[in-house]
This record gives sequence, C-alpha cells and structure tokens, in this order.
Amino acid sequence: MKNKAAIFSNERTVASAGAGKTYALTNRFIALSRRCPPEDICALTFTRMAAGEFLGLDLESLKEGI
Repeated sequence: MKNKAAIFSNERTVASAGAGKTYALTNRFIALSRRCPPEDICALTFTRMAAGEFLGLDLESLKEGI
C-alpha cells in the first residue's frame, strides 16, 4: 500500500458559520475514499448537525457515483 502520508496531508479548516466547512469536508472525504480505504480516514466535526449533514452529503454523493 502507498504511504498514507503521501496521499493527502492533514488539513484543518477554520471559518465562520455558513462558510462551507461541511461541504469542503465532504468533498475531501470523497476524494480520499477514492485513494484509500474509508477506515483509514478520520474526519472530525464539532456539532451533531454538521456530522449529520456530512454523513447525508457523503452517502448521497457515493450513491450518485460522484
């Protein structure tokens, strides 16, 4: 397996409400899941609302094959 650190480096996003943090996290997770197994990815958010939105967007994108 490729060196996981070489795939993507760690990233932290700090922005105000409504700036698109969850959208960016979702897109990054999908990009990473194409290159490594999902169990090797750690995506963190601090609110239940954002976590639910992330999961919904992620599953919808994967279902559509994006």
